[in-house]
Amino acid sequence: MQNTITYLGANFANSKGYVDVARGLAIANRKMYDQVNAKGVAQTYICEVELVGTGNEAIGVGIYTAPESWTVKNAVKRLHIARAKSFEKAGIDVRSLPAYSRNLKIYLDKGHRACAGSDNNLRPALYTPTQDQTGSIGITTATDSAWLYTRLAHTSGVEGDAYTTVTGDDYELTLMGSHDFQASSGTYQTYDSVCVTQAYLEHRRNKSVNAAASTGDVIQEEPNPLTLLMNDSLSGQEKAEIGSQMQLVDPPYQTASGSWAGTDALDIHNASFLQSTTQYVRDRDVIRVPLGLALLVSSTSNPGAVRFHVMGMEDMQG
Repeated sequence: MQNTITYLGANFANSKGYVDVARGLAIANRKMYDQVNAKGVAQTYICEVELVGTGNEAIGVGIYTAPESWTVKNAVKRLHIARAKSFEKAGIDVRSLPAYSRNLKIYLDKGHRACAGSDNNLRPALYTPTQDQTGSIGITTATDSAWLYTRLAHTSGVEGDAYTTVTGDDYELTLMGSHDFQASSGTYQTYDSVCVTQAYLEHRRNKSVNAAASTGDVIQEEPNPLTLLMNDSLSGQEKAEIGSQMQLVDPPYQTASGSWAGTDALDIHNASFLQSTTQYVRDRDVIRVPLGLALLVSSTSNPGAVRFHVMGMEDMQG
């Protein structure tokens, strides 16, 4: 098994690139690796990350991942269950799907999804000897692979005295950040991508705080994608709206003030920062990478190379 994956700084765009460790391992080893296992448990990859600088200048690379939290872990689990039940209603047993599409594949955030077909959705570097075996080494970037990120769909409609427009809305998934909406008309709302963690928080019907709102308190958006996926019916939208009114009931304890945005659960966090100089061209750290997804942000346009040495994989904590 090839445990070390090298990502070339030359492939960074606007000084950043996205890493999907499971995808990189699958390309390097010609074997399937998962972000989420068959039971819906998010997997965390334990990686030693190493920055290999160019020696010409000081370089810094920040590495950002999803937080290894209870919220993110349970958001993935709930989505896994809802997806299986949704496909079951359509007569599809998810367990019968090929291994390459059976389990969830999720983008880190909207930025990751936006660069899905570009170089800064980083692919591992492949080191190959020349055909004449003269000892020289060729370095190439692996070609884009058939790594199909999960798509889901639910029913959307326009609310009024009667539902006059009904359509199916399909979308991809991001782990952190927020939903990416398509243009809406009235209450007819569709998505380009759905944030799994945000949908989970909305589905739990937590009250959030918005200082700009006249009351200071706002309801998480209802109906939300996870609720619609689980109900997948027009009446399900009505039930979700009823639930949103029930959500306005205050808890029997002190809530946060209106100055608190309350979005920490949706933010990626800084897992590490690697720094090289002209004298010390290498720096390394050991980090945990939930779902194997990471964003690399460099202080320069070409940070040399960043290596992920995968030391192990285990169920996500939280």
